[in-house]
Amino acid sequence: MADEQTAGRSRRSMAVRAAVAVVVLVVVFGFVLPSTADYGEAWRTAKQMSPLELSVLALAGAWNLFTYWPVIMLALPGLRLREAAVVNQASTAVANTVPAGGAIAFGVTYRMLREWGFTRQSIANHALVTGMWNQLVKLGMPVAGIVAVAATGELDGSFVALTAVGAGVLVAVVVIAAVVLRAERTTERAGRWIDGLLSRLGRRLGRPREPGVARWLLQMRCQTLEIVRRSGLRLSLASVVSHLSLYLVLLVSLRAVGVSESEASWAKVLVGFALVRLLSAVPITPGGVGVVELGYVGFLATGTGEGLDSQIAAAVLVFRAITYVLPIVAGAGAWVAFQRARSWRHQPDSRGTLALDLGSVATP
Repeated sequence: MADEQTAGRSRRSMAVRAAVAVVVLVVVFGFVLPSTADYGEAWRTAKQMSPLELSVLALAGAWNLFTYWPVIMLALPGLRLREAAVVNQASTAVANTVPAGGAIAFGVTYRMLREWGFTRQSIANHALVTGMWNQLVKLGMPVAGIVAVAATGELDGSFVALTAVGAGVLVAVVVIAAVVLRAERTTERAGRWIDGLLSRLGRRLGRPREPGVARWLLQMRCQTLEIVRRSGLRLSLASVVSHLSLYLVLLVSLRAVGVSESEASWAKVLVGFALVRLLSAVPITPGGVGVVELGYVGFLATGTGEGLDSQIAAAVLVFRAITYVLPIVAGAGAWVAFQRARSWRHQPDSRGTLALDLGSVATP
């Protein structure tokens, strides 16, 4: 009965999310964007791109697809490049198309990695490490973008305040993450508290369970610290390169449709990119579709001439075709590859284990 109620709530939640996404898409693409830019003019602008510009865009898009694979490999020792490609593209396609796609995408990632022999612990570590690094880069990029604007002489008072707030949030997040990773006693206490709570709940439901959360959390902390020790610098560099590669596709799209440096400087584009990336972290629609387009057009068209609105809209739509639609197509191919590549399967829990004892890792 409880399972049926949980399933019912899940279906209702999914239906609400889908309805919200549809409303957002209708409002953005049916009313808001058309009031800013003419779709017909944007399409004519996009069609005027030369073969060279299209080739450069294709190369930038292909490079952007590749750059996140090393991040996954560094966070999950033992993962091969072809596996990183398949799991990343398949999970990205789900996240871009399904309401609450982030959670379902993790389910896809979990299934693939388990069938390839990775332990539950290593998959959890991978999710924790990649999530932490992604959020740190997302928080750091607005600060970097505003510093870049300052270097080009375009800085005003509002940007100064925004920089201060962003830098403060970034420092706070880094400090909190460092404290959490260093605090072994805190991790153990939290695990014991959760164990006690689950034990009491299990007794009430007639399903007693052995405590194991405390040790699991300590193992996760231990292995996460070891991953950071081994690959922290490379992981940071790979994460920054991945985010900057996405920004590069946006910048190339703008230049390909004729938006010049004087009309939208690389520094302003970087600030807009960074701020919209933060905005899109809120899962309003799958892959931020609608929200992202509106954010980019609204920010980049601010302070420009009236004739640039359609060009900027064209660039943003080209950018989204490369970075939103293309990964969906690639993800479909990745899922087919996963289903057919039976030789990639491994024995359960045969991969991803770090040979560590609790307490053997020196805290950085």
